[in-house]
Amino acid sequence: MPKPKLKSQSELSLEPLPAPASTSVAVDGVDVVTGEPPVPISLWRTATTDTDVPDQIGARLAAAIVTSYANPGHTVVDRTASPSIPDACAQAGRRHTTDPGPGMAALVVADRPATDEATTALFGQAAGWLLPGGCLILVDPALAGPVDQRPVHVTAAAVGLDYFQHIVAVGAPAEGERFVFYPTKAELAAAADPTGSGHVRVHRDLRVYLRRAGEAHA
Repeated sequence: MPKPKLKSQSELSLEPLPAPASTSVAVDGVDVVTGEPPVPISLWRTATTDTDVPDQIGARLAAAIVTSYANPGHTVVDRTASPSIPDACAQAGRRHTTDPGPGMAALVVADRPATDEATTALFGQAAGWLLPGGCLILVDPALAGPVDQRPVHVTAAAVGLDYFQHIVAVGAPAEGERFVFYPTKAELAAAADPTGSGHVRVHRDLRVYLRRAGEAHA
């Protein structure tokens, strides 16, 4: 199957995404994450494959991220440790890079940094890489526990990145409307660990930040 023909960077443009819902907008019938403002929450069915590495982004999740938030020919900045992102870009006709120039990216995909300092640095870099209307997606670690994300959203907003959407990507296979999951011995042991959450996680949390239009960041 031939690869999609890529446009030159000068031919590309981003259609502006709608602003996140505010507390004054009716959200009846729409699942939202509460906050200021509340944001939509989406459930993705991205069952893992036999070749996926447990602590990395799976092939189906990578494909969903790349095709949902970047059009063919757009540049995707990869700040993950997962080979599935470059593979997904190649298959979908998106430009993959780990060394972007300023204002050239439609999408930045990154593993969530381990420290507040690293997160702040990433937000500053992403704001400079993204075109207005582009998105940064932070992917939580596979076994991440609950974290108060409100300070993270404040840090992002300070550099022009608005919290836009929360995605729950379920890696368990689905049969009809039901998810079917059989935990491994390692997952059961992790759930039983006193320092753990006490639950077997079958999903990854993704948080989407929208690059605000009309602001430039170094």
